[in-house]
Amino acid sequence: MNNKNIPLFSFWGVVQILLALGALGVLTAKMIWGLGAVTNLSDNWPWGLWVAFDVGIYIASAAGGFVLAALVYIFKIEAFRPLVKPAILIAALGYTIGALGIAVDLGRSPLIVHPLWMWQP
Repeated sequence: MNNKNIPLFSFWGVVQILLALGALGVLTAKMIWGLGAVTNLSDNWPWGLWVAFDVGIYIASAAGGFVLAALVYIFKIEAFRPLVKPAILIAALGYTIGALGIAVDLGRSPLIVHPLWMWQP
């Protein structure tokens, strides 16, 4: 098999790399200058598309995936069986990305690990 004509990066691969670098830049700016610098949120306008996107997209799609899994595994509706594995994957990714989004939204994100070793009896 001749692999000499296969490009290293496709157009969409380059687009994804550029988007990831842009997101990394925005995350770095958020960590340095705060959430208001990258989202234009303030004490007067504390909510915006930032939180709606986290909750409305990631958490809602994750909940839908687990509801579909419940329909198949708990309520034994076998018509949805082919959709269960992708739905659980989407649900797990949705909750993971939602949790990461909430961690970034926190004012002092690096301190999110403190409950792991600073237990309060």
